Amino acid sequence: MYTLGIDTSNYATSLAVFDTAAEEVVCDRKRFLPVKPGELGLRQSDAVFHHTAALPELLRELDAEFPLHRVDAVGVSEKPRPVEGSYMPCFLTGLAVAQGLALARGVPLVRTTHQQGHIQNLPYEEQLRFKTGQVRDQLARIGKIALPEIAPCLGSARTQFYRNKLEFTFADRRWLTREEIESAGDRSALIAS
Repeated sequence: MYTLGIDTSNYATSLAVFDTAAEEVVCDRKRFLPVKPGELGLRQSDAVFHHTAALPELLRELDAEFPLHRVDAVGVSEKPRPVEGSYMPCFLTGLAVAQGLALARGVPLVRTTHQQGHIQNLPYEEQLRFKTGQVRDQLARIGKIALPEIAPCLGSARTQFYRNKLEFTFADRRWLTREEIESAGDRSALIAS
């Protein structure tokens, strides 16, 4: 299976074809945006302009090396980080191209974030250490929980193309049972309990 990856950050327009069977990059293209030395990026409107100009040319170059009609999926960084409210217009450029390619080819579109792309490039053992640190940080800093020693995250035999997700929900009241919810005539009474 071949996946075309697209990332349009505030620093570079990046494309790559990844062979999932061989677990290797087949070919890639990158064009850095013209960020002046000492600056932290471009205005978003300038980044969008440069991505819009670069993507067709880079796609043609990539297609000359690996025919893009052989792509089985399209992956794209749709925003900077995997949190609500994370948004930069420059990512919309890559997202629009990825959606169009996936639709035209009739292949799946895989949405990810720029930050997750960096994490995925870490060796797997480092990813596990990072994830363990995230859990520790969220429980201690956000949840204000005094923690005992936390066991490291367990690894998977399958280190690519699997998904794990943890959700933490907190409340200042007790959880209601399904029976309590279903038997309540006046739902506003549930809120008060």
